[in-house]
Amino acid sequence: MKIFTDLKNDFSIFKNEKVNLQQIQNLLTESQSIETAFNENSSQFIIADKSLNEELFNKMVNCLAEQDQTLAKSASVLIINLARKNFLKTGKPNNYSFYNNALVIADFQKKSAEIGITVRPIFNFSRFMVLKRFKLPVSVDVVNFLAVGILENQTQIEKDINLN
Repeated sequence: MKIFTDLKNDFSIFKNEKVNLQQIQNLLTESQSIETAFNENSSQFIIADKSLNEELFNKMVNCLAEQDQTLAKSASVLIINLARKNFLKTGKPNNYSFYNNALVIADFQKKSAEIGITVRPIFNFSRFMVLKRFKLPVSVDVVNFLAVGILENQTQIEKDINLN
């Protein structure tokens, strides 16, 4: 498929265009309302808007593997997706936390795409570095990073995958 070749070779796919942080936060909140184990959503997020908090944004970029830093730097917003390891209600291990997070992120990606915003997961990062640099408690686990922005060539990509 052509789209996979194009995206694989283009590590700086986001336009230098700001996305609305409040809109992103609202979409994340909406996505967290989906049904999960015990209706207790384990998703938590650290959000950095490059234009509002460059120091936090760069701190997040520096936790990524070198090959993903170019993509991350081109994003308007970076998000670290965290999961609580235990249920709040019972204190017992939440074996569904990554699954629940995947549902939340899939819903967030869908809602973002509907308004022209692309969310790209990034999995090449150091969990240890994230936990240490952000002084996170041992009660959370780092699921993934999300790069958020407007695609450089949205129209061509939509044509390539027949969205129009």
